[in-house]
Amino acid sequence: MRKPIFGGSAITSIKSSFRILGAVLGESRFLVLLFTFLGFCLRLAHVVVVSPFVDEYISIWAARKILEQGIPLLAAGTIYDHGLLFSYLDALFLGLLGMSETVARFPTLLVSTLTIPLAFLLGRRLLSPGAGLLAALLLALDPEAIVWGGRARM
Repeated sequence: MRKPIFGGSAITSIKSSFRILGAVLGESRFLVLLFTFLGFCLRLAHVVVVSPFVDEYISIWAARKILEQGIPLLAAGTIYDHGLLFSYLDALFLGLLGMSETVARFPTLLVSTLTIPLAFLLGRRLLSPGAGLLAALLLALDPEAIVWGGRARM
């Protein structure tokens, strides 16, 4: 009678590896949520504390004109075609939540925050769960990502 290729200890070892992998991935989920929350809080602090940059007022103007006229028309009479998707998304938020500099920054805040778990998923898929966690942490703490994630710009 032939011996099985995989003995009992090999199968036990494989099952144990899958249990460890499941624990790491479960822990990864918690860490990704933690990093995402941390990134959101840092970006929100920037939104609330830092005054708008001069260029942000152009985006706010375009969004206001979308609400008034349906198109992002600048004062000079030209259509503001830079970042049309953002302008319309910004107009949606301003229309629903009211006209303010803080509300105008919400779409960027949300999109920037959502890139943190996406960085994890991409890093995990391309390299490993550890690489995904590192990518998410670095993006959550990156000063440039925090600043641009809190501006009303595309």
